[in-house]
Amino acid sequence: MTRKAEIAIFGIIFLLGLFFRFFNITETPPGLYPDEAMNGGNALEALYAPPPAGGFKVFYPENNGREGLFINIQALSVKIFGEHPWSLRIVSSLMGTLTILGIYLLTRELFQLASPYLFRFALSPPLVALFTSFFLATSYWHINFSRIGFRAIMLPLVIAFGFYWLFKSLRTGSIPSLVLSGIVFGLGFYTYIAVRFVPFIGIAVLALAFWHWIRKRKTAMEHTPCVPCLSALLVLIMIVMGIPIGYYFLQHPADFTGRGGQVSVFSAEHPLAEFAKSTALSLGMFNVRGDCNPRHNFRCQPETSLLVGIFFLVGLFIGMRELLKKQYYESDLNGLMPFFFLLTAFFFMMLPATLTREGIPHALRSIGMIIPVMMYAGLGAAWLWQKSMAYIDENLRDPRNSDRYKQIRRIRSEAHILLISLALFIASGSFFTYFIAFAGSDDAYGGFSADISTIGEFLNQKPDDLKKYVIVNGGGDPVRGIPISSQPIMFLTHTFLPEDQNTRNLRYVLESDIALIPNEHPQLIVPVRETTEVMEKVHAKFPKARVRHANGITVIEN
Repeated sequence: MTRKAEIAIFGIIFLLGLFFRFFNITETPPGLYPDEAMNGGNALEALYAPPPAGGFKVFYPENNGREGLFINIQALSVKIFGEHPWSLRIVSSLMGTLTILGIYLLTRELFQLASPYLFRFALSPPLVALFTSFFLATSYWHINFSRIGFRAIMLPLVIAFGFYWLFKSLRTGSIPSLVLSGIVFGLGFYTYIAVRFVPFIGIAVLALAFWHWIRKRKTAMEHTPCVPCLSALLVLIMIVMGIPIGYYFLQHPADFTGRGGQVSVFSAEHPLAEFAKSTALSLGMFNVRGDCNPRHNFRCQPETSLLVGIFFLVGLFIGMRELLKKQYYESDLNGLMPFFFLLTAFFFMMLPATLTREGIPHALRSIGMIIPVMMYAGLGAAWLWQKSMAYIDENLRDPRNSDRYKQIRRIRSEAHILLISLALFIASGSFFTYFIAFAGSDDAYGGFSADISTIGEFLNQKPDDLKKYVIVNGGGDPVRGIPISSQPIMFLTHTFLPEDQNTRNLRYVLESDIALIPNEHPQLIVPVRETTEVMEKVHAKFPKARVRHANGITVIEN
């Protein structure tokens, strides 16, 4: 494959991934989930609230605590595009699209690092990288989280680019690449809690690289970059980058564990049994049964499609087999690096899910696994393809098959057509599942609180001089005294801040405080959920009020 052909094919893959992540982003998924809206509320506060409440933060402690980088970027998007669900989600779309580039570069660099030691394997680094990036670009798992305003989507991006620049530095000794790696890993501390497991992958990789460096120095067989020097510089950069959030956690130690402590297997009565159960379910999520949360996955389907799941198993088998090869440990440790990295990343990125006991398998907490999983699949597909092509080419070169030359060449062409057909099948399957089956389902409507978001859009169209009251009986943990289920309304109406509630003439009232609503005219009263208890209290307070229903919203006009 020529370099131009490789770039052209990757360009097509990248555009396909871009399409999957931005197509119809204003409509799909519908509604706005409260956790997304909470990010939006904090973004509005960061933009418009006076100090000390306003301004960008390294950590937002509400809603179980969230690292601040993603919310701060969302704030910029809201500033530019306004208070829309898609204003929060296009940040994820951008991060997800960039991850396609990152995993391509990482895979190519990783196998390029090992290529001098893999002659017998005959694996083409560009081919593995192209398969891997295609599988990520068309992955329902990744597409889904690239279209939701959750900060977890930044974790695969950090892994991809951080290790790409690290491996490039280990191969070439490039200091700029090492600095970029340190910056990316340092920024990772401000993204998602599961990033705390990434340093363990780095330690393992650098330990293997250090072992290789020691042995090559002793034999003087080749020049290798100074691994201890690079490691020290990397750690220094990461420490400097992590000072602000580290200082925050020193001042607020309870925020360091946050929700992780609440759902940990160690808080269970039998932690080892829970860990074993979580591990088994997590390992089965790729080929047997996936996450059943409608926001994370579509109806418990495996996290990889049938074909990609098969390629994943093939790649996993190859990777495990190569780790047991004696020759690597005798001389070619860099040849071991791709398989060592994949297994290490797979294990440590599984721990954020397996160390918890809620909603397992959990596609969100294990989102860091998407990098090694897709790389394993890319490895398996590239190995199968190159084995097939080698067999065909061997028959082409066999003089005994000279009379069948044209037939064998036709078979080779048909193999390429089959490859393109399989690629179209994988891509069209993801399109159908997400944009047709999921987008039109009750799972999407209910999973993203579309009914509550409709209330926010309805109230946002009402004039500011009209008094409006929202009875916040939707449930959920309270945020500043108001159930989190009401956050979509607060974001869409720009009323997260008390001063904005005054400006918009919109108040949020608990069910127990309905009797405290002033009996004025005119005014609108909208319950988040219409229940018998709420309607009885409203009728008792406002016996002459008129009740009407519009687009699933209960509107009480007084």
